Amino acid sequence: MTIYKIGYQIEIGDNTYRVGYSHGDQPIPNSQTLFNILAPAVIEDHFTAGWTRNIGGDQEFNLAAMYAPANSVKGDNPFDPGNQIEIEMTQWELQAGWAWKY
Repeated sequence: MTIYKIGYQIEIGDNTYRVGYSHGDQPIPNSQTLFNILAPAVIEDHFTAGWTRNIGGDQEFNLAAMYAPANSVKGDNPFDPGNQIEIEMTQWELQAGWAWKY
């Protein structure tokens, strides 16, 4: 699977800011829709942002977020001809952390 990514990071004083974007081709073909119902990983695009704040010389606070817009795949149901199955996923992620460097 080919994935294209781009990102940017800048440091300003004790702060580091990050943004990024990722795009990958659809990993699940229409013919495999039924077998991916429990894990509908059909996302193609991700948008990310992050921030780090240095605290003194040995600590830092980190905050990051990710958004993956809705995407879906529709395919035939092999157990019920004429019926279609559609799987869809949207993702949001928020992360916060504190690090102590030693």
